[in-house]
Amino acid sequence: MRKLEGDQRAAAYKLMGGTNTPRRRSWQAQMRTGRENGWYRTMSGTVDQMMLRDGKVVSQVKTPQGVVDVSADFVIDCTGLEADIAEHRVLADLLEHCGAGRNPLGRLDVERTFELRGSASGAGVIYASGATTLGGYFPGVDTFLGLQIAAQEITDDLARRGFCPRIGPLRSTRQWLRWASGREP
Repeated sequence: MRKLEGDQRAAAYKLMGGTNTPRRRSWQAQMRTGRENGWYRTMSGTVDQMMLRDGKVVSQVKTPQGVVDVSADFVIDCTGLEADIAEHRVLADLLEHCGAGRNPLGRLDVERTFELRGSASGAGVIYASGATTLGGYFPGVDTFLGLQIAAQEITDDLARRGFCPRIGPLRSTRQWLRWASGREP
């Protein structure tokens, strides 16, 4: 992916398809149990309204079969970034006023170092990672491990630019020893 550009990278993402979150056996077992016992079911639709009724959150969901009331103890939004990035205030501002652009999947276009393309100003740069940059050079950027790797790449780029010392095993061990002995790292 790091060597692919534009349409080639978009085609590779299309070939991979879907999320980069790995399938976990324990998660799959929990979901299977939930489906078998009736306490987990999937539903596709658009939430039109949410209200509190008898201590429960009731969501009115518009589905292909009609409007359905869904009652729940809790509602957790864990959908990630699915909407157009221009609907997010900060990201829209970056696109409109800072020179940022879109990658082949329509998200923020970043360099291999996660620097936001087109937004540099003198020595100042902006970095972005996560779901907002899906479609870039690193497909796993929307996973926990991917976010760690992105942070390391960003730190390495900052060190190359002279903003901070490079992180490595010796420096990290030395800093940890300072911390463990009660001294400031």
